[in-house]
Amino acid sequence: MDERVLVTDGDYRQALAITRSLGRKGITVDVMSHFSRSIAFHSRYCSGKILTNPPGCGGEFGDRMLDQVYSGEYRLLLPVGLEANMEASRIRDRLERHVSVPVPDAETMERAARKDLCIEVADEAGVPAPRTLQPSTLRDAVSSADALGFPVVVKAVIGSGGGGVRIARSPEEFRESYLALDRHHSRPLVQEYVPGSGYGYSALAEDGKPLAEVSHMRIHELPPEGGPSTMARSLDIPVVKEMGRKILRQLGWTGVAMVEFRGPPGRSGSDLLDFKLIEINPKFWGSLDLAVAAGVDFPYLTYLKFTGRPVEPVHSQRDVTFRWIYTDLVYALETGQIAKYLINYLRPSVKSDLDMDDPGPLACTLRKILGEAHR
Repeated sequence: MDERVLVTDGDYRQALAITRSLGRKGITVDVMSHFSRSIAFHSRYCSGKILTNPPGCGGEFGDRMLDQVYSGEYRLLLPVGLEANMEASRIRDRLERHVSVPVPDAETMERAARKDLCIEVADEAGVPAPRTLQPSTLRDAVSSADALGFPVVVKAVIGSGGGGVRIARSPEEFRESYLALDRHHSRPLVQEYVPGSGYGYSALAEDGKPLAEVSHMRIHELPPEGGPSTMARSLDIPVVKEMGRKILRQLGWTGVAMVEFRGPPGRSGSDLLDFKLIEINPKFWGSLDLAVAAGVDFPYLTYLKFTGRPVEPVHSQRDVTFRWIYTDLVYALETGQIAKYLINYLRPSVKSDLDMDDPGPLACTLRKILGEAHR
C-alpha cells in the first residue's frame, strides 16, 4: 500500500500511536512538529520529518498545514493537537481540495472544544454535568466558589491540557489559582468538583453515529486527584458508552473524539446520575494507545473511512491495562508508589508504550525518566 498520510504534532504521544498504527499497515507516514526531539520523529514508521516554526514564531498553524498538503501528495491529513484540529475545521473547505481530513465544521468543533459550550451540549443531550459558572470579575469568582463549595475546579474555557485545570481546596488557594489562569486564559470557568474516578468514551463517528467505540477507566491520573491518565484499563462500561453516544449524537459528530466523565471509583456506578460529563476531547485523545491495544485501531479505521474504504463497525473491546511509563513514573514519585511501579514491569497483563518492535522512541522516554530521576 503506497499512500501517504500527514500527521501533525509529533511531540504528542497519540501522534506516535497513529504513526505506529498506520506504518505497520504499510502506509507512508510523514510527521509535522515544531520540536526536533518529537517522540514520533524517532519511530521507525516515520517516513518524513517536517520541522516547522514554533507557535507564535510566524505562520499560522492552518497556513503550515495548507503549505504542506499543497506540496505533498497526501491522501489523508490527521491533525492531532487541539489547535491543529480547530484550524483544520476552520479551513476544511480549502484543505479538502487537496486531501481528506476527518474533522467536522468549525461551529461543531467549537461547541465540542469550548468547555462552557460542551456543558450546554450535555444539557441538550440529557447527560449530567457539574455545576459550572463563568464569573466576569475576581469578586464574582470568589462568590461563585463559595456558592459551589470547596474543593472547586478552575479551568480554562478552551484547550490547555492539564495546565489549564486547577483544583482549589480553600479560598486562598482559589484566589491564587483563578488569578494564575486568568492571566493566560481570560475569564476561566469555576466548576463543581466531582470526586471519584475518570472514565472515557472514545469513538469514530459519522453524523453522530459511532462506527467504532470503546470505553475505559483511569487507574492512575496526574495530578492524582484528577487529570490525564498515566495508567488506564479498557472496560466495556455500558452506562459510559450510552452517555458518550448521546453527546456525539447531539453534536452530529463526524471524526474521532473522546468524551470524559467522572464517576464512582472501581466501575461501581450503573446509572446515568452516577456520572457527570467533564469535557469533550474533539480529536485523537492521549490514551489512544489503550484503544489500539484493546483491539480497536482507531487510526487505521479513520484512514479506511476517510479514504473511501469500507469500515466494519467495531463495538467490542478486549480487557487491557495500559500505562505510559514516563508519566506513570511521575505519578509513582508523587504518590510514593515506586515499588508498585516497578512490580508492574513483571505483570504481563500490563501493556506499555515501550515497544521493542519500534525502539527509537525509547531514547526519548529514557531521557525524560533520567531527567525526572535527577530532578
